[in-house]
Amino acid sequence: MNKLNGQNGNDTTNRPNINYTDKDFDSLREALLALAAQKLPGWTDHSANDPGVVLLDLFAYMGDLILYYQDRIANESFLDTAVERRSVINLLRLIGCELRPPQAASVDLTLLFKPDIKPDTGTVTIDTKAEFKTITGAAGGESVSFRYVRQPLTIDLASLPQKQHTDGKTYRFYDSLPVIQTDAVIEMGEREIVGSSDYSAGQRFRLARTPLMVDSLEVYVDGEKWEAGKRSFTATPPASITLCAATSRMWLG
Repeated sequence: MNKLNGQNGNDTTNRPNINYTDKDFDSLREALLALAAQKLPGWTDHSANDPGVVLLDLFAYMGDLILYYQDRIANESFLDTAVERRSVINLLRLIGCELRPPQAASVDLTLLFKPDIKPDTGTVTIDTKAEFKTITGAAGGESVSFRYVRQPLTIDLASLPQKQHTDGKTYRFYDSLPVIQTDAVIEMGEREIVGSSDYSAGQRFRLARTPLMVDSLEVYVDGEKWEAGKRSFTATPPASITLCAATSRMWLG
């Protein structure tokens, strides 16, 4: 070691040389033994049953854990090294970027109608939750269900263009009907009871099945649909609030 000759004249000759890469148990234990040999030259019994070695092992173990979590915390502070989803989300929020939750598969359908229009069938209404299925699924598996989840749509058949389809027949075409994939439908009588309020602040209720299709979530209080900002749970008696929700890629009726 070199002697520093500062204005205060402090002698750093006996200052230990710290290796900041010693972060695991074995390295820390070896460094502590070396320090003990320097500070306590009379301590020569370094066997495993020596009380001093036991304490030294405990401190090396504690240091191993602390340094591991310290490195983990440091890694979660950078996008290049973060491995936890919540860390990435929080880092992106710093630059104004918000990750969307999981989304169900979506597709735009082309509807085919017969070219002949009768007076009583001049229009067709696509209701909310109208279901469309593929003939077969991937690799010949089960068919895949899609549903229209927007406001009811009325189509004027007379205004649709007529085109020839790949089967050689002529149809009236309606392009780009947006639909999303659904696994099942929870109707009004099958709503999921999530929980009841007890006046506590910050209450959370867990859904039985996830992930949630966010746009399908509806909350009912005593059978009445609840809308955010129009009714507060805190002003309602504890036993009278019941939450119901749609779950994984499902639409709540």
